[in-house]
Amino acid sequence: MAIKAHPSTDLTSADTIAECFDGVSDELCRRLWASLEVHPCLLDSFECDDYVYWRERNAIAHTWDFFTEEEQITINGLLQARDERQKQEFADFRKEKWEGRG
Repeated sequence: MAIKAHPSTDLTSADTIAECFDGVSDELCRRLWASLEVHPCLLDSFECDDYVYWRERNAIAHTWDFFTEEEQITINGLLQARDERQKQEFADFRKEKWEGRG
């Protein structure tokens, strides 16, 4: 069974998930770093001054098949949780910023 990648895998690198996301197990962290070794088009940040292009080139989507289905489900869950947190943070900020204006 193929696990469909979360849309954010097109702009999120494995090292970002390993270093910046809460809830990443030691084993998944190891696998995320290992995926960089098989990445077909990895680009060093010093080689590129276009941040969006760098994110696209280094995206975990390029190595999605490297991960087991269980790992893919976990990665999708981490990305989904981040999206939900960001939506809530934005809603809270917006409510705080604009509450009472009208």
